[in-house]
Formats: sequence, structure tokens, C-alpha cells
Amino acid sequence: MHSSRLKISVTLVGFITMCLLLFMADLAVSQNKSHSAVIGGVKVRFKNAVSQPADAQKYYEESIDLLLKNNVVRDEREKDKEETYFYLGSVYYYMREYKLAYDAFQNSLSHGKKFLEKGEHITGGIELFSIKECINDMKLKTFNQGNKAFNTALTMSAGDSSRTLYYQAIDKYNLILAWDPQSVINGTSYAATVYNLLANSYIQLMNSEKDEANKKILREKVLENLLKLSDADKSNLTVMYNIFIQYYDEKNYDKSIEWINKALTVETNDSLAKVIKSTLVQQKAYIYDNILGKTDEAFKTYEELIKSDPNNPDWHFNLARLYFGKNQNDKAIEELKIVKRLKPSDEESNFQVADEMFFAYQKQRSSEIEKHGGVAKADMKIVTEILKPDIEACKKNIMEAIDVMGKNLETSSDRAESHYRIGKFYNLLAELEGNLAYNLENKEKVKLQKPYFEKAVNSLKETIKINPTHKNAWQNLFVAYTNLQLVKERDEALKKFNELGK
Repeated sequence: MHSSRLKISVTLVGFITMCLLLFMADLAVSQNKSHSAVIGGVKVRFKNAVSQPADAQKYYEESIDLLLKNNVVRDEREKDKEETYFYLGSVYYYMREYKLAYDAFQNSLSHGKKFLEKGEHITGGIELFSIKECINDMKLKTFNQGNKAFNTALTMSAGDSSRTLYYQAIDKYNLILAWDPQSVINGTSYAATVYNLLANSYIQLMNSEKDEANKKILREKVLENLLKLSDADKSNLTVMYNIFIQYYDEKNYDKSIEWINKALTVETNDSLAKVIKSTLVQQKAYIYDNILGKTDEAFKTYEELIKSDPNNPDWHFNLARLYFGKNQNDKAIEELKIVKRLKPSDEESNFQVADEMFFAYQKQRSSEIEKHGGVAKADMKIVTEILKPDIEACKKNIMEAIDVMGKNLETSSDRAESHYRIGKFYNLLAELEGNLAYNLENKEKVKLQKPYFEKAVNSLKETIKINPTHKNAWQNLFVAYTNLQLVKERDEALKKFNELGK
């Protein structure tokens, strides 16, 4: 029993040893081939690959095996190494293993420049192109592969398949840049195009990404490539605008402003460029005004906008608002008058102008009363005479606003709010009538105000039909009912207002 096991073991060991010896012998023979013999063998296999395309892959793999096991290991002369790596790169090139081909060609060039501009002709009409031609062709084909993946992804809805294609495109574009940062193909630099496509690939991925941490990483990639693109194309306003957008989305407002200012220094008369610049100045004003609260910078930016477009009512309105903030009410109202002239039929501008002018009037009235001794001592005849032009102007603007809002009610995007604004303005008209009738008995004054308060009630009721939780509508109803001496309705409105205030 033991003897039988021993014989089997010896036999098995002998078999393994024999195989190992045969393998070593084969390796020794393979590695003893001369440089010229290996190159000759590779040439034969190139011919076979052309004549027997079905087996081409086998012949290319045999060629690589010959080159790696022999010449790469054994070559000592620089010119032999140069040729070995050239042939190795050529095999990889025909196999479309472009990354490996590029590395082999670089190794060849590190030992000599013989094959940089000149290739090799193998008997049978087989041509091995120069390294320069191969690398140019590899860049072109890799670029086209990236474009194919990118364009296909664009036609697909966001999902795993499109993401895979975008990443394939990114790999191809990055491979070209790794070979040549300038991405020169057929004598032309494609660096700007490649960076643009990379940035757009990352933008598409970012837009479909839901995880905020991953989105941040992708945005950094977008920025990285946009900044490189801007270096390659220093006067491209679209690129600068996109850089601004990325910083803005990151809430990096200092960088946003920095890139807006860079873009505004680019000299161009192109019509699209003018639109981009105008948009960027608007964004700059918005950031200063609504985000950073830098009033002086916002003020200067709106003035700059008005110089470029004096008939834009939005800039005049925003400038008016800033004037109010500086207590320069006269200038603010002048700007608002321009707004009314430029947008006579616009609901929002009519409302805002009337509202702001009434607010300015109230401040001015309080100031005049204080100037004349306060509420207890002021001569209201004098105060009213001083303010009469402002009261008439307020009435005119409010009535115009009511008219415009009434005409737009059917098409209003928020009918509840439109009814509320009309109701509020009727209350304001009643107040203005009361201010003008300072010398009348209270009963007579109420007669003048009553029609306005009644119209206010009608509009405000419409508001709460649509939106019962409109707190300001209930407050204005309380004011109107109080002045109409409708006690029950007044108390109900106050109750609703207080409930909504909790």
C-alpha cells in the first residue's frame, strides 16, 4: 500500500519536473533569439495578420510575446531598443490598444528619433507608419470615440447608460490630454475643444446627480476644465459666463464677481457678447444688491446698466429702491416716474410705483407734521397745502394701478393677490381722501371715503374666497369694516387676522 503511493508520487513529481524543464528550455530558446530574428518574426506575423484577418489577433499577440520575452529583456544597444519599441508600438497600434501603443512609442523615442518622421515598409505592401503619424491618428480616433460617446449620451435620458457614456467620453478626452496637453491633431490644437467637451460632460453628470457631495466633486471638475479652457481661449465670454455660474452655484460670490469683472474687460462688438455682458452686469447688480447687501456697489452697477440701456424700467426701479434706502426720496420718485413712462400697462410696475410713492408720501407727511409741532400742534391746513401735489400724484398712480390690475385680472397668475392689491389700494385712496378733507367734520369725511372702503371690501372678499388664509387681506378688511362702522364684520376680520398671526 505504501509502496504504491510512493510510486505514484515519484511519477507525478517526475512529470511536473519534465514539464518545467521543457518550459524552461522553450523560454531559453525564445530568449536566445537575436534581435534581427525577433524583428523578422514580427514582420512575418504582420504579413500573416493581413493575409489571414480572421487570425490577426493571434498573430499580433504572438508578436507582442516575441518582443516582450526577447528584445525588451535582452536588447542592449540603443538602436535595437529604439526599433523594438517601435515595432511593439506598431503592433499595439494595429490592435487599437492606443494607450499601450503610445507608451511603447515614447519608449522608442527615448532611445532615438529614427522612427519619429519615418516608418517601415514590410514586403507585401504592409506599411508601419511613423510614430508621428501613428500618434496623430490615435489622437484623432480617440477624439472621435470620445465625441461618439458624448453625442450618444446627449440623446439619452439621464440614467446609468448615459452616465457610462459620459465617463467613457471623459476617459478618451483625458487620454488625449495625457498624450499631448495641446491636443494637436493634423497641425491644429484641439485643447480648447477638448476642455470644453470635458466641462460639458461633467456638467451633464452634475445635472443628473442627486447626492450633494458627489455634485460638489463634479462641479470642481467642471470648474477645473473651464479654467483650463479659459486659459486656452482667453477672450471667450461664454466660458467666463459658465465659470461665473459655477462659482455662483457654489455660493462663492467673491469669485463670481471676479469673473464677471474679467468678462467685462473683454473687448468685442459681437452681438452675442453684448448680450452676455449685459446679463453679467445684471447678475453683478443682483449679487451686490440682494445677496451681499453692498448698496454702494449695487448703486454704481445699476447706474452702469442704465447707461447701457436707458430704457430698461427694471434698472430705474431698482435704482429708485436704493434711493429710498438712502432717504433720497425725490430722486427715487423721479426714477419711478421713468418706470411708469416706460411700462404704462405693466401690472407689477404700476403696483410697485404706486405702492412706493404712497410709502414715500407717508414718510413725508409724518416729517412735515413733526416739523410743524407734531400731531397735537401742527396746522394741518399748512401741512396739507405743502403735500397736496404729492397726494394728487399718489391718487393718480394708485388709480392707474387699479385700472391696469383690473384689466389683467382674468389672466393674472395669482388672482387672489391681484384682488388683494386692488382692495388695499382702495383703502389707500380712502386714506388720501381723508387727508385732503382734514377740515371736514368726521361725518362728512366718512361720506367721501365710504365708496372707496366699499370697493375695498368687495375686492378683499374675492381674495379670501380664493385664499382664506391671506392674512393681509383680513387686516385690510378690518380697516375697511372699521371705517364703514360694520362692527360684527370688523370683529370677525380681526379674529381671523389674529388667528393667522399665531
